[in-house]
Amino acid sequence: MIALLRGQLVDKSPTHVLIENSGIGLDVFIPLSTFEKLGECNEKVTLLTYLHVREDALTLYGFATAEERELFRELLSVSGIGPKLALTILSGSNVEKLYRYIADGDENSLIKIRGLGKKTVQRLILDLKEKAADKIKYGASRPDPLSPVFEKGAEQSVLAMMSLGYSRKEAESAVARAMKQSGAGATVEELIRSALSGE
Repeated sequence: MIALLRGQLVDKSPTHVLIENSGIGLDVFIPLSTFEKLGECNEKVTLLTYLHVREDALTLYGFATAEERELFRELLSVSGIGPKLALTILSGSNVEKLYRYIADGDENSLIKIRGLGKKTVQRLILDLKEKAADKIKYGASRPDPLSPVFEKGAEQSVLAMMSLGYSRKEAESAVARAMKQSGAGATVEELIRSALSGE
């Protein structure tokens, strides 16, 4: 499984990018939310990826954040939703709003997304409502594994909080908030204190 792709951005459009890595050009399909986060052509980029395997094709999908890729995978688990429709759904709103619509059973908002019919929306809500509610409960999204929250000091802070009885999701979310408050130069002790206080 190809989980991450790093290389030079050769070409980009709102639906796909061409990335060169070690002399090989890879065509990667992306949602609009990822396109908006990309830099200019000829810059280095890193995408989290999902390889979709069919009998007649291998298709690579790329995402700027772990949250986008995770929701993409969850959408694929719903009957009637394939990769193209999953990308369209991700392009139709942001991750946090999509989880909110699903958790609230908001059919009207979901139907406004191009390609989604009433029956597919109902299946989507039925299959993912509990997962979506959990995402919202723990802060809608997990920190991106490419972000500073997974640097050594932050990881030590997460492990320390887990030893105090927090789940990994709760610890990661709390440490991510603490890093935003305290800055990248904060010590492990400062991060843990801030995370525990919720400030």
